[in-house]
Amino acid sequence: MGKGGLQVIHAGYCKTGTKSVTAMLEQLGFKVCDSPEAIYRHWEDWEKFANGDKPNEVLQKLFGPNNPDGYEATVDIPHNALWEVLHKQFPDAKVILCLRDEDKWAKSVEKHLQVEREQFKEMMWWRLHSGLYRWIFNHSSRAVGLYMDWIRPILIGPESRNFWGENMDIHRLKYRMHNQYVINNCPKDKLLVWKLEDGWEPVAKFLGKPVPKGPLPHKNRLGGVIQDLENSPDYQAMFRKQTISIVLRLAIIAATGYGWFKGLIQPHLQVEDTMPVNWKLAAGFIAFLFTMRNL
Repeated sequence: MGKGGLQVIHAGYCKTGTKSVTAMLEQLGFKVCDSPEAIYRHWEDWEKFANGDKPNEVLQKLFGPNNPDGYEATVDIPHNALWEVLHKQFPDAKVILCLRDEDKWAKSVEKHLQVEREQFKEMMWWRLHSGLYRWIFNHSSRAVGLYMDWIRPILIGPESRNFWGENMDIHRLKYRMHNQYVINNCPKDKLLVWKLEDGWEPVAKFLGKPVPKGPLPHKNRLGGVIQDLENSPDYQAMFRKQTISIVLRLAIIAATGYGWFKGLIQPHLQVEDTMPVNWKLAAGFIAFLFTMRNL
């Protein structure tokens, strides 16, 4: 349990070393809520937050004292985009703004977006076939939909019109604006502006922790973001749930179809029933749609 609640907010933009920051904070002893947890474990909470459904209560549930997951720190989206909201709710928390050379950052962003397009198939399904995707993948699509429609746009911005192009001038502008806003508006005694090259000492001292021996951890250096996501326990749990749902629905459909087939083509197997066959089919189809969406 996180007795003291949220203590550290990483406000650094995506692709400024967020996975390395997560590993660093964990090594310093903090329980971190990163983007996979936010999207695949807590999507229902963030959906309520996005809809304005008692947002302060949502934040207290997620990050307040004795929160169920023991979170003490947040990293990456949506937390970095909402750093000010989080800090207003938890004013004693310290804020770390990790900066990165803009050209290196832009190159990393371009690579990340390319990997997303090529490997993150759910994103493609959501973009091109969202209705069908929501119907078949009725659990996982809600988490992906929240990411695509709300979490991603609040920091990165809306999708390009053709789904494939990127205007890096716009991304660069948003990067500069985000960083400058944090610097201008975060209380100075609660803010550390830092780069990975600065090493352990500034962060450890800022957080009141002993300086660890050895180099900072480096994660996601080759851009293996999709592999990291697929290895996330929350991502795996979501898709186990989705797989079970699909198997159960297919079993129900098969059993229902078999029953109808036997009844319709072999009248001697039918029991007496005053309901016309067409109404049976209509009722069954409605039940089928309901089952597909809710099982």
